[in-house]
Amino acid sequence: MLIDLEDVYFFKNKEWYWKIPGKSGYKLTDKAPEKAKESYKAFYNMLFGLYDDAPEMTDEMVEAGIQEYKKLVAEGKLPPQDD
Repeated sequence: MLIDLEDVYFFKNKEWYWKIPGKSGYKLTDKAPEKAKESYKAFYNMLFGLYDDAPEMTDEMVEAGIQEYKKLVAEGKLPPQDD
């Protein structure tokens, strides 16, 4: 299955997501609107669906990623998304 990331809504604005350092995944920032959050959940649920034992992406998981972003920015470990 080939996915064009330009078609995934949350990738349309670099202020809405951040790359997990040292990993191949993404999480959302606190600037992501609700539509981007829904797109993020759908994207990861589609990817997770390829694995039998993968969890479903939940609102709580999305919010945990946003809180992680805020913490890393506050600690100076990530730059704020203000392109």
